[in-house]
Amino acid sequence: MATWQKPADRPADDLTSAERGEHWWPVALAIVVVAVLHVALPARYRVQPGWVVPVVLFVLLAVLIAGPKFVDYLSLSFWTATAVSPTDISAIKPWAKLLMMLEAACSIVLVALVIARAINVL
Repeated sequence: MATWQKPADRPADDLTSAERGEHWWPVALAIVVVAVLHVALPARYRVQPGWVVPVVLFVLLAVLIAGPKFVDYLSLSFWTATAVSPTDISAIKPWAKLLMMLEAACSIVLVALVIARAINVL
C-alpha cells in the first residue's frame, strides 16, 4: 500500500494552500470593477481602441476559470529566467507554449554558438 494519499483523504488542516485552492473572488471582483469603470468613464479617459479592454478582461476571466496548469508555470519560469519572452502575445494551448519555449531555447543556443565562434576566431 502506498504511503501517499490524495488531498481529499487527509484532513483539511493538513492541506497546503495549493491543495486547498485559492479564493479567486478578489480577482474576479477586480475584473468586474475594471469592466464597470470602462463603461462608466467618459470616452476621453478610455483606452483606445475601444475593444482592447473587453478583450483583455475576457481573457483574464477565461484564465481565471480554467486555472493555471504545470505548463503555464513552466513557460512563465522559462520566459522569466531567459528574458527571451514573447512580446506581443503568449500562446494559450500547452503544446504551443512548449513549441515556443523550444524555439526560444534553440535561439539562445544559436546565439551562444555564434558568440563562442566569434570569441574563438579572435
